[in-house]
Amino acid sequence: MKRFIMGLSIFALGFSLLACSHQTTDISLDGLIEDMLQNIEFQDELVELDVGGIDRLYSLGEGVSGRVFIGSGATAEEIAVFEAGSKQAARQMREYALSHIDEQKQSFAGYLPRELKKLDEAIVLQYGKYVIVCVTDDADASGIIEAHLN
Repeated sequence: MKRFIMGLSIFALGFSLLACSHQTTDISLDGLIEDMLQNIEFQDELVELDVGGIDRLYSLGEGVSGRVFIGSGATAEEIAVFEAGSKQAARQMREYALSHIDEQKQSFAGYLPRELKKLDEAIVLQYGKYVIVCVTDDADASGIIEAHLN
């Protein structure tokens, strides 16, 4: 049931983003990150990566900035929020994020297969020039993110 609700929430979030894709406004990245860290349930304690760590995981493109928080390695949990200079650059960043999630699936399959469900249901969204990634099993995550995109 929790999986169904999370899937439905992700579908609704994607549909609402599609419906208002022409009216993208700026969002407060710090406000979004703070809300995600405080209100999305994570099993692991997330720590912020420095720029070098972010680039190793995501291959930041030119003109893309962001903040990334990861767990200890005992879970696949993660938050990443990026701002690109254009929608096109954000589309490319989204592709990097999807590749990162695929790499995580391969990595966790060998030693923590229970984390694969989180990765299969990872939130990877592009909203205008922004890309948002959240790996958690909290069904409320998409609603918390969506509140910042309207």
